[in-house]
Amino acid sequence: DSGLGKTHLLKAIAHEIGNTKNKLVVKYYTSSDFRKEIVDSLQDGFKEIESTKEKLSKIDVLLIDDIQFLANSGKTNEIFFNLFNFFIENNKQIVLTSDKFPEQLNGFDKRLVSRFSQGLNVKVETPDIITAINIVDYKAKIVNLNLSEESKKYIASFFGSDVRKIEGIINKIEFSIIQDNSAAPKIIELEDINKFLEDYSFAPGGEITVQKIKNVVAQNYGISVKSIDSRLRMANIVKARHVAMFLTGEILKKNYSEIGVAF
Repeated sequence: DSGLGKTHLLKAIAHEIGNTKNKLVVKYYTSSDFRKEIVDSLQDGFKEIESTKEKLSKIDVLLIDDIQFLANSGKTNEIFFNLFNFFIENNKQIVLTSDKFPEQLNGFDKRLVSRFSQGLNVKVETPDIITAINIVDYKAKIVNLNLSEESKKYIASFFGSDVRKIEGIINKIEFSIIQDNSAAPKIIELEDINKFLEDYSFAPGGEITVQKIKNVVAQNYGISVKSIDSRLRMANIVKARHVAMFLTGEILKKNYSEIGVAF
């Protein structure tokens, strides 16, 4: 899935290795940058592609983001396959991100997919509500926004499954304050959030109701509102239902009995 922070993780790995093991050569590529470097070298002739291979072989930790976009890349895949084998044989490290598991990747040599499967495969899960609140808090502090706890919970509950949307929300709030040419409130409350986000494409807008909470949470988790209202126990539906119930209690100040009736 997109927006879960895979790119942030790769860049954090590069940053940490750079700080703690600075003798190691670390290189981060997006898949498009990696492909472009190979294709440009191929177009420039034999000497240039050999020089590029030599440069890549000197890397100790290679990080490539969104490897799925290298599918059906012909010569680039062939060079990457040989590079991958070289790294394994020489105890070097490769870290890749993808939007799917290795066995679901199409357009790659089966031998390369097999190599991917032999490594450590870790699924990046959707952040839970506490993690999402911490992400909101961290992103807000970067731009010197002081959000109330209620505001953090509101943003995290509606948009916590996508880190990019959280960043977009924070940027929109910051921009709104600059645009209004006014000082940011000491603490940004929920009513301020609604005002700042009233024309934002992801924001629910208007009066907040239980139904609106259900609608937005259902959309955010890719399920129907009927699923939230049902007694289905699939993990993603249970999680969405709990988020909607949590938000109803926190934002609308409903008690347990009222939440029980609504759900």
